Amino acid sequence: MRAWRWIPVVVLGLASGCAALSGISDLEVVDCVGSECDAGFDTSVDVAPEAPIDSGADTLVDSSRPDADAPADGDAVTDTGPEAAPDVLVCPETGTDAKADADASADAGPCTGVSIPTTGGSYCIDATEVTNAQYGAFLAKADVCAQPSFCAWNTSFVPASAWPAPSEKASHPVTYVDWCDAYAYCASVGKRLCGRIGGGSNPVDAFNNANASQCHRACSFAGARTYPYGDAYDKDACNGGDLDLKTTTPVGSRAACVGGYPGLFDMSGNVWEWEDSCTGSTGAGDQCRLRGGAYNNTSAGLACAVDFLGITTLRSKTYNNVGFRCCGP
Repeated sequence: MRAWRWIPVVVLGLASGCAALSGISDLEVVDCVGSECDAGFDTSVDVAPEAPIDSGADTLVDSSRPDADAPADGDAVTDTGPEAAPDVLVCPETGTDAKADADASADAGPCTGVSIPTTGGSYCIDATEVTNAQYGAFLAKADVCAQPSFCAWNTSFVPASAWPAPSEKASHPVTYVDWCDAYAYCASVGKRLCGRIGGGSNPVDAFNNANASQCHRACSFAGARTYPYGDAYDKDACNGGDLDLKTTTPVGSRAACVGGYPGLFDMSGNVWEWEDSCTGSTGAGDQCRLRGGAYNNTSAGLACAVDFLGITTLRSKTYNNVGFRCCGP
């Protein structure tokens, strides 16, 4: 079996409250057999399976733990290599632009999450990540034809694995969803996948711009904090690798993992979150950004301004530690 392992060299710089990661290099291809591929913690490599499986094999991985074979402070993202071209969904002609309709739908209704002030007004962001229970309700009425053209390959909104979720995980964040699944859910509830302040997609190079990115502004208290709760890393605040739970927790259940604004939870840890910030709008092969880190990431990966390895992945990929939340206009 051949697997890809990212062996990063990271220079961590802290400047006026926001963390930046740079100097990343050294992609190494390694051969492993059987259990050797799963050595370390919660898998140290990401192996592309023939079919979706419910295991740690498709995890965005943190190799900074002492028992992992990588330099300290390296929050690694693994690459599963190329995938087969997905099928394209054939839908009846509607004469409308699904993306424009979805963006417009976010303009209606009061804020049902946390209101984030900006220089020109405010926007709304969900207080927590979308849960399994919420996503299950969406599936009962979902229409796969109500998607933008670059999601035409997405023939189902059902999570790729571990679904239906067990009842005891109803309040845990939904995972194994791709970018288009997340986008469609947000549109269905009159919101949008968090992107650019003022509407539309956030440019991929504006990930740490608190005046551009809805995700970053909310997490960093308008650019004033490295982590949502402050500048100093607290290993016990959020569900990250140093807490060592090795799995998701119910959304909003860690009272210390609050901020950057009051009432906003899990902007750091628990699961990575999809952002409407992609390299293009051509289809499944577009690279889209992830935010916030997950239960297997440590200090570098849990910062609001994390840009480790670009933190982009294919729009069509699913992982057991990637979910999402929604924003208003």
